[in-house]
Amino acid sequence: MAINVYCGLMGSGKSYEAVSSIIVPAIAAGRRVVSNIDGLNESAIHEYILRHSKKGKKAALSAHALGSIVHVSNDRVSQSEFFPDPDRVDGAVPVVQPGDLVVIDEAWRFWPTSAKPSHEHMQFFRMHRHYAHAETGVTSDLVLLIQDISGLHPDLKRVVEMSVRTTKLKSLGLNRRYRVEVFEGYRQTKTAKTATYQKAYDKAIFPLYQSYGSGNARETTVDDRQNIFKGSKVWILLAMIPVFLGGGIWYLISFFGSSPTQQAKEVSSQLDTPAPAASALSQPESKEKKIAPPLSADWRIVGLTLIDERPWVVLQNAAGKLRYVHRSNFEGRGVLMRGIIDNAEVTMYSGSGSAGSLLSGAKK
Repeated sequence: MAINVYCGLMGSGKSYEAVSSIIVPAIAAGRRVVSNIDGLNESAIHEYILRHSKKGKKAALSAHALGSIVHVSNDRVSQSEFFPDPDRVDGAVPVVQPGDLVVIDEAWRFWPTSAKPSHEHMQFFRMHRHYAHAETGVTSDLVLLIQDISGLHPDLKRVVEMSVRTTKLKSLGLNRRYRVEVFEGYRQTKTAKTATYQKAYDKAIFPLYQSYGSGNARETTVDDRQNIFKGSKVWILLAMIPVFLGGGIWYLISFFGSSPTQQAKEVSSQLDTPAPAASALSQPESKEKKIAPPLSADWRIVGLTLIDERPWVVLQNAAGKLRYVHRSNFEGRGVLMRGIIDNAEVTMYSGSGSAGSLLSGAKK
């Protein structure tokens, strides 16, 4: 484990995470834990481990195989002979023994940026992996709890192997869940982040320690605007989601659900409907008898197309040049379609016979 730092504001879940993920597994493994966390209950932790080990393990743990907890005060952490010092010759026995797991809460009290760590402490920070238990061979580990890692002295931050940031999900209204972000080293940046996940609080963990300085303390919310679900706009947007989703599904079904024959009929109906302008122009022509225009020697109809959802008739001359004329200039449909272009009648059979048709050889 080396030196790990757990960061987070008060009530963010860092103490809970340290107890549930660090201290309880260490006690179950038979290690001795030295900590200043308020209210750590050794007997309650033993009962919790024995109760849950019977469910998850084939062989239940025995009480004598479990580790122990050594409570220390804040003043004792700051005093000498707290960490082991191989350079001491007076034979004094330090609080922390080789192989111990040391968990220090509010680490800014003891190693702030304004005060250089003592030689004894700095030596332990840099050499704690050399202090191994005589029987198990397990080396000492150090876990620090602090609200902001920037409050630690730089000499200590430089030897941090992993940092964890916990955040209570109050903004989502999830007071029973918290987010855990894991970083390599002390720099909590995107590039240093190695994992992110959410965890739910287990009520069985809370009796194992005291989260507040007072046993009867409780947390209240003085301003719930942090919860995004308290705003009416969020609920309006959530209510609109089914409407938009249903509309999108209906559109897709109506678009892809119709058969190709039905779609072709709809397009043909749109193409065959004359525009009002064409009808208006044809009325005065019907009153007068005019000589039928000659058949066009240049252009002939070779197809229909839609451009920007507007129907166009495709014409072609003998040189293969294409020309697009709006459908409103033509009447009839199919082989009977005809229109007056350049004072000449254009049909599917007008123009030079040498020009190739776009529809020649096409399958319908």
